[in-house]
Amino acid sequence: LDEELRARILEALPARRAAEIVVEMTPDDRADVLEELSEDAAEDILAEIPAEERVITERLLAYEPDTAGGLMTTDFVSVPGDISVDDALERVREMAREGRQEAMYSIWVTDGDGRLRGVMSLRELLAAAPGTRTDEVAWTEVVSVPATCDRSDVARVTSEYDLVAVPVVDDDRRLVGVVTVDDVIDAIEEEHSEDVQKMG
Repeated sequence: LDEELRARILEALPARRAAEIVVEMTPDDRADVLEELSEDAAEDILAEIPAEERVITERLLAYEPDTAGGLMTTDFVSVPGDISVDDALERVREMAREGRQEAMYSIWVTDGDGRLRGVMSLRELLAAAPGTRTDEVAWTEVVSVPATCDRSDVARVTSEYDLVAVPVVDDDRRLVGVVTVDDVIDAIEEEHSEDVQKMG
């Protein structure tokens, strides 16, 4: 639905029913939708969302909409660097069965504190020799952006390095989310529309 119509419909529904709808969305889409609503309506709907999803949504809403934090999803696949590829593959299977991960094509490797250490494709994980550790397979030269990075800079990084997803890290380099290329395209189109409206 068109953003304005979607907002009108959600605001017209009872908060509990609206919450049932938005909770089915990916975290980033859910945050975007709530951002479009009046503050009161958004708060009422948030109050009806289950606790775990509410915490994630509120964390995303805390970022400015035109930053990497505002664009990112928390539905990504990450595995510790000190486990075997066999264990990592089993974790990826479990995540895939849940059906909520947007960026299944990139698997992010982290250390014990959640800091970004590398990335590998699903193909590389499948092709790795049994018993190998994930940090031995992963590419360690990972391009990432801070959560405060402006959306135009996220787009530039995506284009410059030909990425399908950009990891978003906090000040301690902990992986907090991922911006997918489709979200970058949406952001560029939105920025272009805003520029056209300003000129008109």
